[in-house]
Amino acid sequence: MADDLTDNGLPVEYENCFGDFEDFDVPWYVTIGNHDLYQTDGWESYKAHFGPSAYSIRINAALRLLFLDTSSGTVGKKQFKWLDEQLNSAAEKNILVITHYPLYDDLVPSIWRLPSSEERYNIIYLLQKYQVSGFIGGHLHTFQHLQFQEIDHFIVGFMYPHSLGKGLHGYLRFSLRNGVLFWEQVQIPD
Repeated sequence: MADDLTDNGLPVEYENCFGDFEDFDVPWYVTIGNHDLYQTDGWESYKAHFGPSAYSIRINAALRLLFLDTSSGTVGKKQFKWLDEQLNSAAEKNILVITHYPLYDDLVPSIWRLPSSEERYNIIYLLQKYQVSGFIGGHLHTFQHLQFQEIDHFIVGFMYPHSLGKGLHGYLRFSLRNGVLFWEQVQIPD
């Protein structure tokens, strides 16, 4: 999930969110959003429930998930170095980069995408260089999809009650068939 986990970063919201995820009978992975840091102890609550905010997951030998922390609206040099190293060493054919702030949002000017044009260009460069399958962001609490230079870009709207009015809430489901990555949006009516 790339959208906010909580509304205000309150400990009770983290407890409820984590409890809901524990009920799933499939593996789940999250990234931290800007709402999750609204309280001074938001970062500590996130780590206590979900662990690190930037990490890599390998699924079988065919898929790599790379999670970045953009909850503050930036990527930073340390994460760019880590991302480049992860992409360079990945043996998987299918790679998804997942973070909170999307690169595109179809609104101009916008507070809804990663603010730094330099960081956006650097990410786009790495996505193209390593032929990443997709880039997944959140932040808008809605769903969007576009394909740019053969890379799928998604904005994922989770089941958050406040949306910017672009489609129903839901989630993305990915599947691998014969080494090919497929996706579908699963909508959850309000």
